[in-house]
Amino acid sequence: MIKNKVISLLLNLQLIGIKIFKMTKSVKENVDTKTKIGDVWKWKHKPIVMTEFGFHKSREQKNQREYLKNDQFRNDIMITANTYSTMTYDKLNVLLRHLSNKTNYKLNRYYRKQPHRRVKFHCFNEFKDRHTKRLYGRLQVIPPNTHSHIIAEVPKEFDMKKVIRLLKKYWHEYDQDKYDLHTELKRSTSGRWHNICYATKQYIGKATTRSSGKDDTVKHFIC
Repeated sequence: MIKNKVISLLLNLQLIGIKIFKMTKSVKENVDTKTKIGDVWKWKHKPIVMTEFGFHKSREQKNQREYLKNDQFRNDIMITANTYSTMTYDKLNVLLRHLSNKTNYKLNRYYRKQPHRRVKFHCFNEFKDRHTKRLYGRLQVIPPNTHSHIIAEVPKEFDMKKVIRLLKKYWHEYDQDKYDLHTELKRSTSGRWHNICYATKQYIGKATTRSSGKDDTVKHFIC
């Protein structure tokens, strides 16, 4: 009798242990789910999706990045147009438009009537203030720089190397002492995605500050 009661008690304790384990697991999963929902989907207050290069800051930024992943874009090449000045984004956009027009005219003088044979530039403008940087073992002062990261949409009939040569030539003509156009090639899938994320890191879309209610159009310019 005593032996049977002991066995019965042990079985009951085992069942209780199993129930406690399941309850603990369920509570943990609920907490993890709530945490995930809070971190991922409450995008109005927090970043919405984690990538290997950081969070998307808004739905507009996520959609823009997904759009730039399409094969129509040369997202393997990051083009950076530097001015090393404090000019406004509006003035920078004027220069970028002129750069686009000159380049397209050289490639195809009828580009206005043939939009399908036109190179398009998606420009994401940024400003970086004066800072120091160690180059070749020495600290150097880098001047303020209003600049633009560009991802190009280039028809297959055009040679990308020629497009880059024209861009560098015409951009340098604006100011031979300051203006510089830098390109960086990354062929891998992760490298392409890095280019996209880096170019759009300051692009949010609508309202950089929620109180302003203004579209961030000067920072994203298509020409």
